[in-house]
Amino acid sequence: MSKEESESHYKILGTTAKIGQGRIKEKYIEAVKKHPPESNPELFEKIRTAYETLKDPAKRKQYDLFRKYGNKVEDVIIKANKDMELGMFANAAILFEKALSLSPNNLSSFIGLIQIAIIEDDLQKARNYFQQALEIYTDKDEQCTLYDIKARILAKEEYYDEALEVLLEGKNTYPDDSLLFDFPRAAIYMELDESGKAWDIFSQSIPNQSELILEHNELFVAWIHILIRMEKWEQRSTIQAQFRKLIKNLTNEEERREVFDRFMDEYEHLFHVDHFLGAEVFIDFAKMLAGNDSDIREKHQEVKKMAQVQKEMLRLEKDENAFPLLFIRTIEWFYTDSEELHHVLNGFPQGLLTSFEGEKEEYAAGIIRLRKKYPSIYRQFKKKWDALFAELTKGFNREMKRHLLKVK
Repeated sequence: MSKEESESHYKILGTTAKIGQGRIKEKYIEAVKKHPPESNPELFEKIRTAYETLKDPAKRKQYDLFRKYGNKVEDVIIKANKDMELGMFANAAILFEKALSLSPNNLSSFIGLIQIAIIEDDLQKARNYFQQALEIYTDKDEQCTLYDIKARILAKEEYYDEALEVLLEGKNTYPDDSLLFDFPRAAIYMELDESGKAWDIFSQSIPNQSELILEHNELFVAWIHILIRMEKWEQRSTIQAQFRKLIKNLTNEEERREVFDRFMDEYEHLFHVDHFLGAEVFIDFAKMLAGNDSDIREKHQEVKKMAQVQKEMLRLEKDENAFPLLFIRTIEWFYTDSEELHHVLNGFPQGLLTSFEGEKEEYAAGIIRLRKKYPSIYRQFKKKWDALFAELTKGFNREMKRHLLKVK
């Protein structure tokens, strides 16, 4: 693969090397829709290869570095990478060593050897290769990249404590670039289900207002994702207060538009996957930049309504006094994807669900209680609830109907 060919991965996906990691899949889907395998199998294979390379941050960084440092040893490195994919780590290590003998400054070879050593649980060998690379690549950006890549490889192999140590070492070495290390540190804590530590990292990483610049917007995006995951909805105003400081520092309309588009991308993604609570948070931030835009107001009102339904669903799920089939019906009607419904149904023995269906009086009474206690859920599916109530109460005698009138 020539250097020119390596540059084509981004072009194949219809983008550039500046694209954010979160949008790689989106561009891949667009490319596949435009060039499906049945109409252009060769191009589809190129698209698939490009996506497989770029979707993994570590592979992408290695790929980008290869583009920068590609030379006559590229064939050897290609063979080494293929051996790694096949699990032939000993062969791959020999080839990477050969590449270094031909070109002692080849960064891709160092990264490959570090990865193999970590996979084989030889952390001391990985440290040795890492130190050799740091001695050769003294440029700050290159060293920051090395710290990041080593940490990602360690985390991928579940050496989480060691990965955190590497990131802290990088942060201490380059304190002015602490955000480069804070993002992956937070990601590791999220992987370990220690969201509180991830939250602390971002809440403490916001610089003074005078130092806030456009690039800090990614910090806010990540911080909001942690808020959503931890369901710390009451902390939204805390982030918004800091975000207003960033807005004041955006000096031109182009910068404001870039930040606005970033938040709208997150909103649209979450809305598409039916995560309306999260989508509402992101469009709230977008609104802070949009002013009186009628289209944004309309979208905000729509997602706010859906988010309120989702909030009531969370309460309904935990309501031990609610008739169980109410939650199941709500899930069935609310989500466009049936995966959530399957997850819920798997928690109930089939015989139990059948018995619930036969409890028509309690089922009907449950709908009345739902109308009073969960008004957003009721309004969202009013026609369905009313039709179900009518079906359940068909044939009820006078006494049964009087009983329903007393339901609170």
